[in-house]
Amino acid sequence: MTFEQINKLAGTGQPMPEELNGAEQLAFLSLRLLHTQYIADKMDIEQARLEKVRIAKQLEVNLLSMRTWEAAMARERKLSTLTPQLKDSGCPLCRRFFYTLSGYKTHEKDMEDETNGS
Repeated sequence: MTFEQINKLAGTGQPMPEELNGAEQLAFLSLRLLHTQYIADKMDIEQARLEKVRIAKQLEVNLLSMRTWEAAMARERKLSTLTPQLKDSGCPLCRRFFYTLSGYKTHEKDMEDETNGS
């Protein structure tokens, strides 16, 4: 859903659509509050416009963050199928790659010990 569609729904008192993701829900609620504050004469038109721009920018940041996280999780799911093979292989580089990806061994010394067979 676009920012303007969210703004229109929030500004007219419509219920929050169920299909909104977390970033869009935050924008919807922020815009609903912004409209309420403006109508109640708690802020002038310039302040309302400024805050609307900020909400729009933050929605973009939140959507990008969400897409980045989803992409990282998709990569993790793909890599997880290789994890047992990497861990159990006799290849020191493969095992080091496994430990780096998994975070099981976080210290460089632990990985060097593993690579050197210690």
